[in-house]
Amino acid sequence: MPAASPAGSRARFGAIGFLGGFLGSLLGVGGGFVMVPLQVLWAKVGQHRAIGTSLAVIVPIALAGVPIYALVGGQVDFRLVVPLVVGAVFGAYVGARAVARVPEDKLRGVVALVLLAAGLKQLVFPG
Repeated sequence: MPAASPAGSRARFGAIGFLGGFLGSLLGVGGGFVMVPLQVLWAKVGQHRAIGTSLAVIVPIALAGVPIYALVGGQVDFRLVVPLVVGAVFGAYVGARAVARVPEDKLRGVVALVLLAAGLKQLVFPG
């Protein structure tokens, strides 16, 4: 899908990024749960591109949020970081390879189902 038009796109993507960073840090859901749907619905970005772009934003979001959680509240368990990173890097590689084979419309449905399942889980089993 072609890139969004320059007129207003920086502000729109800035707002999407703000919401992704804010809600990702506030709720711990990962900015992609916010940024991917907003890029697809609000900015008309293709599903594959929205996912890839969202992944590129994760490191800066983490660099901004981790110091606050670690230094202010002591809420980062650094003993768990390495095994989580190893699993996450491997999972991201496998997922990125797999998603390339999924058609855009089916991928959109999978994302919607995962978001729905996560929302229902929070309603039925909070905490």
